[in-house]
Amino acid sequence: MLFYNNFELINILIYSLLIGSLLNVLIYRIPLGMNYTNVRSICPSCKTQLKWYHNIPIFSWLFLRGKCGFCNSSISYRYPVVEFLSMFIAYDLYILNGFNILSISLYIVFIMLLSLSFIDFKYKAIPDNLSLIAILFSFVYMISHEENINKIFLIIGIISFLFFLKFVLEKILKKEVLGIGDFYIFIIIVTLFDFYEIMNVLVLSSLFSLFTLILIKLKNRNINIRNYQLPFVPYLTIGIFLVYFLNINIFN
Repeated sequence: MLFYNNFELINILIYSLLIGSLLNVLIYRIPLGMNYTNVRSICPSCKTQLKWYHNIPIFSWLFLRGKCGFCNSSISYRYPVVEFLSMFIAYDLYILNGFNILSISLYIVFIMLLSLSFIDFKYKAIPDNLSLIAILFSFVYMISHEENINKIFLIIGIISFLFFLKFVLEKILKKEVLGIGDFYIFIIIVTLFDFYEIMNVLVLSSLFSLFTLILIKLKNRNINIRNYQLPFVPYLTIGIFLVYFLNINIFN
């Protein structure tokens, strides 16, 4: 049994690394409107098609010292980071829940959030297709985890409140707040957590984003924070990961 579990875990880690490599393709190509069904990778700088040994997750980036094997231009640290986080998420979910529908659905939700965070951080926008995949599997998790129809009403109530909050804040601040992408993530949060966990996610996300704004203001005092557009999806994702994996409860 021990050998079987270890073999199963090794397979999960290998496949999660490969999926992490695929995520990098999506993160790079989707915002640029490129075809992402052809998974043959190219160098972002010289556009040369990479060899198979250039695509070994994490190890190729380390072996090439973060540079293209053809034009010697720098390759973003995002590539090994995404691959490692994909493996880390898969490992933690396997340890916590085993290999089942709960872990699979959560893994898909979390890697979609990971992809959305990197895209939102760079482009300050998130693609609907990845968001809807995450929402779909968050509902699969909710249905598989507990038969609780009342959570549907909780989702409706919270989303209604957020739309009301969006309306009030936009009237006060005279600018757009809480984009549709943020609402997608809020739906995911409500399907994954109970009420107090939701509050922890939102407070942690707000604290991290506030801390970032303070650092930005200290670094450049000429920036008008009221008009500064800070991508919020990465901070919501950080809050989700902290609450789920570390079980952080700031109200305790």
